[in-house]
Amino acid sequence: IRATFTVKYGSENQVFKPAGAKDFIKLPAGIAHFLEHKLFEEEKITPFQFFSKTNAYCNASTGYNRTMHLFDGPFHFKKNLNYLLDYVQRLYLTEANVLKEKGIIKQEIKMYENDPVGCLYDNLYGNLCFNSGVKESIAGSEKDIDDITKKDLELCYQTFYHPKNMFLVISGNVNPQKTMAIVKENQANKIYAKPFKVILDEQVEPDKIKARETIIYKDVKISKLAVNFKINISHLKISKQTFN
Repeated sequence: IRATFTVKYGSENQVFKPAGAKDFIKLPAGIAHFLEHKLFEEEKITPFQFFSKTNAYCNASTGYNRTMHLFDGPFHFKKNLNYLLDYVQRLYLTEANVLKEKGIIKQEIKMYENDPVGCLYDNLYGNLCFNSGVKESIAGSEKDIDDITKKDLELCYQTFYHPKNMFLVISGNVNPQKTMAIVKENQANKIYAKPFKVILDEQVEPDKIKARETIIYKDVKISKLAVNFKINISHLKISKQTFN
């Protein structure tokens, strides 16, 4: 049985207007990924420790416009599902654990910089875009990590990690009615700010590309090539990205 709990918030959502705010704010690149890391820190027992005791696998990933948390295991479904909902829907932050995480993420960034495929795709989007957040690495740069504060993380969590901006997907041998009852019982005990609303910056892009090509030299056995296309989709009349 696998359950994924996903928030519609990713690395490209750096510029936004929180509920009640008059102006847009811009936060450092990599903050969505940083927040994903911090949700794995609990005051008593971490998700990795919890799920290992129930013989389940757990993980999380951050994309350009999504952050997903998951567990996968055949036993203790109700217990695991409740825990997934609970740990994603609470945030345990201290100045000390934020500072500690900065060192961990910087090491991860260095690892990505040594990955030929990761560098290939980062440069691919960097060559394409002037304004869109996808031009930045999902993990951000080491300077971005230094600039992220506990207050920034709390603001992003309070803004985006709301049930109206999240969805749950469960696959496997489960009873839909009983599963829905578990979810409803879990959510009934939680209180969230109302009304929920966040407006994302449209990040208008010019038709032209930023750079035609980039050549990266890495230690690979076979040369790698990636090609990207930039297409103006304004005629599709996509409205301003607003979550209600």
